[in-house]
Amino acid sequence: MCCRARHTGQHDAYGQELARVTHHQHKAAAARFTVFQALAAAGIGHEQADDIMSRVEAGAARPRRLHALLVARLRQPFDPGLG
Repeated sequence: MCCRARHTGQHDAYGQELARVTHHQHKAAAARFTVFQALAAAGIGHEQADDIMSRVEAGAARPRRLHALLVARLRQPFDPGLG
């Protein structure tokens, strides 16, 4: 018996499923990074951003509500004294 796996329809299906899952993981990581960038641009620190993302990912915070909060925060005048 050879060390190489035979090329079968099952291997094709596995490869396609792996590619699909990988694609979704990359999209999710890119979306998460984009949200962190938006939170940072709104002046939200890393710890608070982590908390917000945890709540969004757990379904406890709705993305549309988060978007509204970010837009409102970005429309506020810049205060360099805020840390």
